[in-house]
Amino acid sequence: MSEEELTMMGEVPLSAQVAEGSAGKAPKAKLVCIDDSMLDPSQRGLTIELDEQELTIGRDAACTVQIRFAKVSKQHARIQPQNGKWIVLDLNSTNGVFVNDIRVVDRPMPLLSGSYLRIASVPFKFVLDRPEAAAALEKNVFSGPKDGDEEEGTMYGNQALGRAVDVENMVRQQPPVKIEMPVAAKPAIGGTPAPVLAPAGGAAKKSPMTMILVGVAALALIGGGLFAFKGGAGPQETVEHAGKALKKVKSRFDVMPTTIAKTDLAQDNVILDEMTVKLEEALKAHPDSPQLKKLLIQAILFKQERELYVKVSDGKAEAVEKEVEPLVSRLGGLVQGLGKEDEGAVAGELLALIQDVGWLKSFLQRYPDASPTAKSKPAAEEIARYREVRKGFVERKKNPKINAALSVTYPLLNRLASQVANDDLPKMDPWTAQ
Repeated sequence: MSEEELTMMGEVPLSAQVAEGSAGKAPKAKLVCIDDSMLDPSQRGLTIELDEQELTIGRDAACTVQIRFAKVSKQHARIQPQNGKWIVLDLNSTNGVFVNDIRVVDRPMPLLSGSYLRIASVPFKFVLDRPEAAAALEKNVFSGPKDGDEEEGTMYGNQALGRAVDVENMVRQQPPVKIEMPVAAKPAIGGTPAPVLAPAGGAAKKSPMTMILVGVAALALIGGGLFAFKGGAGPQETVEHAGKALKKVKSRFDVMPTTIAKTDLAQDNVILDEMTVKLEEALKAHPDSPQLKKLLIQAILFKQERELYVKVSDGKAEAVEKEVEPLVSRLGGLVQGLGKEDEGAVAGELLALIQDVGWLKSFLQRYPDASPTAKSKPAAEEIARYREVRKGFVERKKNPKINAALSVTYPLLNRLASQVANDDLPKMDPWTAQ
């Protein structure tokens, strides 16, 4: 994938270089664990500082960073600076190393500002100490091969990052584009328009195609004004307002706290209820708007994710399945017309995963003791249902698109699903042998 294509996707800003990272020195950064619930209590709040030295990550105490978690291999991964960027390598681990849910295989992969790194099932976010260094870091990643490094440079520019960006584009809600300056608006992957900005330090040269596209954009704006004059309101204002509100809701858990306050979830739900009403109203007037559909899907899933967390915490997980059921057909209607690689393509599966987690948590709350001497035991029908729900849950957890959405967009659901997979199923499985 070329730098021009990535630019059209809005992934490579064409800003001026900054000093750090532009002369072969990788910028200072850190890896922040965004869900430490599976780690040893002594490692809660784990942050890995990246300075100038390479480091190894693994379960072995000899590693630079030891992660005490059974799914992490003794020698799992190595992270090192190279040619002004940070790269990660898999040291033949059992459960893999993933960048934006793309598995690192054979060759190293680079880390960009905001990249999600997963060591086995332990998720991290790559964060620069100086955010303004992102432009130079991305330039070092996409600038192509350097002397003596031809094959590796080609991989960085075209293979690994291209695929990673594709996944990010699939699972991350892109902000709406406002046409406020002469830009060449070209269709990006997924159909969302993305501007090609002028290089830093000078205005963009206006090619004939640019002028044509600007003219089309101007006519679109005029048309929108005429539509508004006739008494209708275009969806752009709703898209912008809802996009900002949902971004605020999502950012609350970009780094997962050890303890989640119900007051925070309640505040989020107030925002989400308001956005859902406004988006539903806007969709009645503009039923074919993909941006409105995507935002509404995200608002619905955010709300159900938070409702699930509260009900599980209150010991009322049995209510989840019935409350979610009416939303299944609604999401089915919303995803129509969206691309197969869009987040909407897995919306139904994410909602089904919420139902799975709710039912399994409820089963564990009713039957916490699977020993032969347990006072309360499930009936044969309940055990059969457990097998059925468990099977669906495991299959969904294996889906890479669902895992990508969980890691990047739905961390609360990700935490609960990880609890079910790692802690709850081993407690409940003995029922199937009785």
